[in-house]
Amino acid sequence: MPFSPSSLRPRLRERRSALAAVVLAAVLLPASAHSASISGKVRTYDDASILPTFTVELYNASMSKVGFVCTDAAGNYGFSNLAAGNYYVEFSGDPAKCATDGWAPSWWENRGPAKYADVIDLTGNGSRTDINGRARFGSSIAGTAKDATTKAGVPNVSVRVIDTDQQEVRRTCTDASGNYLAPRLIGGNYGVQFISDGTCGAVPAYLERWFETGTSFGSAANVPLGYGVSATARNVELSLTAPPTPTPTPTPAPVPTATPTPAPAGPTPTPVPTPKPGTGTTPTPTPKPGSAPSATPSPSGGSGGSGGSGGSTIPGPTVGGTKPVCTLKSTGKVTGGAFGVTVTCDQKAKLSLGGTITFRRSGKAQKVVIKSVTATSAKATLRLKLPAKAASARKAKIKLSGSLKLTATTTGGSAVKTSKVARIK
Repeated sequence: MPFSPSSLRPRLRERRSALAAVVLAAVLLPASAHSASISGKVRTYDDASILPTFTVELYNASMSKVGFVCTDAAGNYGFSNLAAGNYYVEFSGDPAKCATDGWAPSWWENRGPAKYADVIDLTGNGSRTDINGRARFGSSIAGTAKDATTKAGVPNVSVRVIDTDQQEVRRTCTDASGNYLAPRLIGGNYGVQFISDGTCGAVPAYLERWFETGTSFGSAANVPLGYGVSATARNVELSLTAPPTPTPTPTPAPVPTATPTPAPAGPTPTPVPTPKPGTGTTPTPTPKPGSAPSATPSPSGGSGGSGGSGGSTIPGPTVGGTKPVCTLKSTGKVTGGAFGVTVTCDQKAKLSLGGTITFRRSGKAQKVVIKSVTATSAKATLRLKLPAKAASARKAKIKLSGSLKLTATTTGGSAVKTSKVARIK
């Protein structure tokens, strides 16, 4: 058949289609080689409400961050095109990445610190759609850093919150008035360190201090937290120089008393003649001057040092020594599924706050118990989570009222304080 351009066009189209298929396959190969995925849903711990715009972060097997996503309006999230391997998921709730704020970070599966995180095995290049999170409302520590001499607030001090593993879990800075706030903390025990390292801005070279008057982690006062608790008035005074250390009075070393050579009181005594060998008599040696035994010097008076408990754990809090007197105050306003109650006592005490919520639904009166929260403080804002039934009634616009019961305990005894919240809204 004679050659013509029209007879060549179908062949060219076939070759172009084949080439396009090869190019498309080359583009899709990496995606097929990284086809694993992780997805799930984030809800609140107490009432299983969905949490939209909540930060979820992904880490690889060596705990290096892979990336983050924000949950959608239904609380869903997902990571796709992942290589086969092991991963960890943190439900961080970081407000700097997504909008939702105030929630404590946790690791799948409902774990607190990263060391307790469960691994997600995708070594088979598979997918996991059940990696769900349950977020709890975080606690906070707040206070003021002041100059020990002027009592003025000190700005730009770096404040580090340290857990019992001596790991930094939160870092913040004091503001222009010396105030600080460390938010979104999980329940646990903490020490608070104050350092003038310049990371927050220009600041005089104050000496390192730990709340309350400590100079190291081992001497720091313990700050215990539950969930949804605000520990306030964790204040510290900073000094530019170390306080003078009293100079101890040296204990004089005992000086041995020299034995004086006695002056002759009369005629020089006649020396005893040395017996001849073989007579069987043991010679009596003539005492040499100064050979008399010296008296043992008396030890100088007590020198003991002060005792103390060292150790690497934070010592427990000190409470007052008389029976406490406390007051309760609450607006009943609910945020994040909980409402705040401000407790004020005349001294530091161990606090346990709980109570009940009552409402009427379908013509029947109902009462549900509020889970108690604890703290050790003279003043604290404790957050009480709404039980699931109460949260459901609130969503249905049903009026809620509360009865609160506080037990405050010191070494001087326990006191019980009750209070009513007319409207929980």
